[in-house]
Amino acid sequence: MTDAPLLTPRQIAIVRQVFGTDIRLDGDNVFIAGRRCPIRDGVIVLDGTVAEVDAEKAEVIRSFGEEWGSFPAMAPEHQREFDGYFDLVDVAGLEGKTVADLGCGMGRWSRILLERTTPRFLVCADLSDAIFVARRNLAEHPNVLFIKADLETLRFDGFRFDFAFSLGVLHHIPGGIAVALAQIASYAESFLGYLYYALDNRGTVFAVLFRAADLLRRALARIRTEPVRRAVSWLIALVLYKPFVLAADIAGALGVDKDRMPLNAYCGNSLRRIQQDAYDRFFTTVEYRYTRSDITAHCTRHWHEVTFSDRQPYWHFLCRGPRR
Repeated sequence: MTDAPLLTPRQIAIVRQVFGTDIRLDGDNVFIAGRRCPIRDGVIVLDGTVAEVDAEKAEVIRSFGEEWGSFPAMAPEHQREFDGYFDLVDVAGLEGKTVADLGCGMGRWSRILLERTTPRFLVCADLSDAIFVARRNLAEHPNVLFIKADLETLRFDGFRFDFAFSLGVLHHIPGGIAVALAQIASYAESFLGYLYYALDNRGTVFAVLFRAADLLRRALARIRTEPVRRAVSWLIALVLYKPFVLAADIAGALGVDKDRMPLNAYCGNSLRRIQQDAYDRFFTTVEYRYTRSDITAHCTRHWHEVTFSDRQPYWHFLCRGPRR
């Protein structure tokens, strides 16, 4: 990792605001309520070693850290994908608000958000080493604090963010989403989430293809060698994804509704972008899928209102009005 300043004065001010005033800096450590937290490459390490979690979660952490180390760059497609995820959110209305990106990966959604509005500050959190990639991708933004932390245990000292989001993360937590959602609800006034859907709005063809893909995922997730994973993900993108994308393009050109076609969301994407999603999809050992009613039941325990988007990706949703 490259050398970087420990924390800037602005970041220290953010730490004091979100964690309370019981903060002390000592060399390359920050003490938060008496707990020593190392500062590495500009990142506060609250939960830093896989020894602190069980083996299943440790493998998920390792896998996503390697993924974003292999795919660290922004892609042109991310702008369009951001619009899809944030269609329920008044992005301009986040001007001057406090925001948290939970499970930020390499920081792509935060970077686009910061291009479109200026929050009072933004906190990026991730338990994998992807947080260091995010720190580098967002280094030019002074109002961002980076935390290496487990979303199931991350707490703030009475502080509440105006808005938090977690896109494509919580469905990879061993044991499900219940604990993480309860934690997030304790500090987020509103919350934008995206969870893999259980194909509850699709038909038999999608269900059959999913079962085949899931069997393949379970087999490929046993591969641990990073260069092999990259090679296999490229092969999957070329041989499995691209034919479906081409079929969806042809269907669209013929006037057929592309939304009825598998993998139509990848139309217009580069092979590199498809490869990264194939890596994400096929090399995780943990994947849960949720119906719309599942998500509603979980979220209404913590927020009064849950709004779903009818646009892809399914399901992304906005929670508001936390129960207290």
